[in-house]
Amino acid sequence: MIHTKRIDNWKEPDLFITGLTEISKELKHQLWQGIRWGRYIQKVNIKSTLLMIFKDHIIKAWTIITWSEPIITFKYAYLQRGPVACNLYYLNEILQFVYQLEYDYILVDPDFSQDYLIRSHGPSKIKVLSSGIVPSDTLILDLSKSEEQIQSEMSKKCRYNLRVALKSNLSVKKSNDITSNVFKNFYYLMMITSARKLIPLLSENDFKAKISLLNTMVFVVCHEEIPLASGMVVTHDDTSIYYYGGMDSRYSKLMASYLLQWSMICYAKKNGSKIYDLFGVAPENSDMHHYLTTVSNFKKRFGGSVVSYHSPYVHIKKYPKYLLLKLFKTIKSYILKVLAKCLKSPS
Repeated sequence: MIHTKRIDNWKEPDLFITGLTEISKELKHQLWQGIRWGRYIQKVNIKSTLLMIFKDHIIKAWTIITWSEPIITFKYAYLQRGPVACNLYYLNEILQFVYQLEYDYILVDPDFSQDYLIRSHGPSKIKVLSSGIVPSDTLILDLSKSEEQIQSEMSKKCRYNLRVALKSNLSVKKSNDITSNVFKNFYYLMMITSARKLIPLLSENDFKAKISLLNTMVFVVCHEEIPLASGMVVTHDDTSIYYYGGMDSRYSKLMASYLLQWSMICYAKKNGSKIYDLFGVAPENSDMHHYLTTVSNFKKRFGGSVVSYHSPYVHIKKYPKYLLLKLFKTIKSYILKVLAKCLKSPS
C-alpha cells in the first residue's frame, strides 16, 4: 500500500528512517537532495519540507523543497536537482504530492526530463525556462587520467598561465577550519568579488555551515601573504565540486586563479574523486552576452567536457502573482546592470 509523509522543518532524528534501500543509491550521488544538504539548510534556517512516498514501509521517492517569501503575500518553492525516485511511476507520484503544496509557483532545476512532466500535467501549468537558480550546463574533468594527461588537454594559454603562476612565488594554503586565517582570507576575497561584480554574497555563517556540515575545503593563493584568489571545493561521493571562487583583480597578472584551479584539481584527485566539476558554464549555443560567458571562457581552458542537465521549469498556480514577481526581479536586475555600468565607466 502506498502512503505519503510530509515533514516541515525537519530535524536530524527524522532523517534516519528505516526503508531507504530503494533509493539509497540515488541519494548517495545527489548532493542537493541528500542528508548532508538537509542538515546544512536546517543550520542556516532555510524553511524546508521533506516529502516521501512509501510502499510497504520502503521509501520509493523523496524530495527536499525549500521555501522563500521575497515579498509579503508572495510564496514560492524551490526544488534543486530532484526529486529522487526509484522509477518514473514514483517520480510522478511524488510530483503530484509536490503540486498539492500551497505556493504561488515552484521553480524546479530538474535531474530528469521536463518533457515527461509537460505531457503529464499540461503546458498551461508548466513553463520551461532558459535558466534557473543553478546552471543547467557544467564542465567536468575526468580525474582517472594522470596529471600529465589532464595538463595536456588544457589549452596552450592555460598551460602558459599556469607556468607564469608557478614562477611568481605564489603559495597555496588550504583549510577546513572556520577559525583559520585561510577562511578569513577566503571570505575577504569573496566580499571584494561580490562588490566588484554586484552579485549577492552569502553570509559568513552560511559559508561556515557549508564547511562544518559538508565535506568542504577552502583554498587561498597568496603572494607574500597577500591573498590573491580563493576557492571552495565541496566533495560528495566520487565528485569534487568547485562551488565558489573569488579574486583580487589588482593582481590578475600573477595568474593566481590558474594555480588555484590546478591546486584544487590535484587535491580532488589525491583524495579519491573521479570527477572534478567546475559547476556552471554557458550553454553551447548561447551568445556572448550570457551571464556565464566570461567565466566559461576561463573554465574551458582547463579542458574537460560539458554536461547538460534538463531545462529548469516553473509550475505555476497563480499567474498574476508569478508575473508581478517576475516584473519585480526584472526591474531589480536592470537596476543592478545600470549600477554596474556606472561603476565601470570613467569618472
